Parts: sequence; structure tokens; C-alpha cells
Amino acid sequence: MVCDVHHDEQVALQELIHESLFADLLIIDRKETLTHYEEAVPTRFTRDLLTEAHCPVLLVPSVYQPAEQILLLYDGTPDSIYALRMFSYVCSAIKYLPTTLVHVAEQGNKSPADA
Repeated sequence: MVCDVHHDEQVALQELIHESLFADLLIIDRKETLTHYEEAVPTRFTRDLLTEAHCPVLLVPSVYQPAEQILLLYDGTPDSIYALRMFSYVCSAIKYLPTTLVHVAEQGNKSPADA
């Protein structure tokens, strides 16, 4: 498996979103803010990343804990469908854990899958 780890603390959200075009999976701390102060979870950075990323995003705790369940977010866009498929491929060892699929959409907007 080939991976690329970024340690640059100056990485902008837009750069990370662009890089997600080429990634099979992003793994990021669930409390990440890309700032020097703490925010309530989910952070604004996390919400924006989940909305715009082009690959699955795995939110993890700061200290390792084995996964007991999976929560998948789906908004009906092609990127969201692709992310679900990639999650199944990349995380095949855990895809049989109890799973909840949450459909997220702006109020009044139908996803392409609902049409």
C-alpha cells in the first residue's frame, strides 16, 4: 500500500480537498481544526472537509480505539457514492461491523439518487 502523510501545519482546506481527488482514503483526527484553538466536535473544518472531499474520510480519535461500528454519511452526489464504494474496497476488514447510513441533504433539495 502506498500512502502520503502530510505534516505541514499550514495546509489549507482547499489544498486538502484538491488532494482528495487523488486519494483512496483520508485519515484525520476527528477534532482537527487546522487552527491553534479547540472547537466543539464536529469542527467547522471537519464539516467542510466531509462536504467537499472526493474520497472517503476516516475520522479517528486522537488515541487509538478499535472500531465497534461504522457511520456512513451520504448526500446523493456522485462523490458520495464513489466514497461509499471506495470505503468498501479500502476498509474491507471492517465493513461488516454494525453500520448506520445517514443521508444528509440541504432542506428542500433532493439528491440525484432521489430523483
